[in-house]
Amino acid sequence: LYACDIYSMGIILFALKNEGILPYNEMNRKAKIEDTEEEFDIEKMDKGMASSGDKFVQKMEEYMKTDMEKFWKAHRILQLRPSSFWGDDFKNLFERLVAENPCDRMTIEDIKSHPWYKKKVYSDKEL
Repeated sequence: LYACDIYSMGIILFALKNEGILPYNEMNRKAKIEDTEEEFDIEKMDKGMASSGDKFVQKMEEYMKTDMEKFWKAHRILQLRPSSFWGDDFKNLFERLVAENPCDRMTIEDIKSHPWYKKKVYSDKEL
């Protein structure tokens, strides 16, 4: 597998865990993401500000490259999720799958030995 495939796996894994929501999608537009330089108001996108959608995607892509704390905070706020929803193991796996430098991304062997991957999988009967 190529590093781009590993990145794509990270995006798909995120979407599967988050009911189809992509890591940098516009999401539900019901909250604010606060940045040190400015307040990013999701509500404004609903009032015809077409460029805000692009701005939101750019902001999330930037967070994925520079500040994963803000990335996770934004998703927690926008999706109204408890901070425990993703868990530290999932966050670590995702961050390593989508590392900006392809050389820093996980290999299949790394993924298979990761604590999140090795967790118990419940059968239909157990669920």
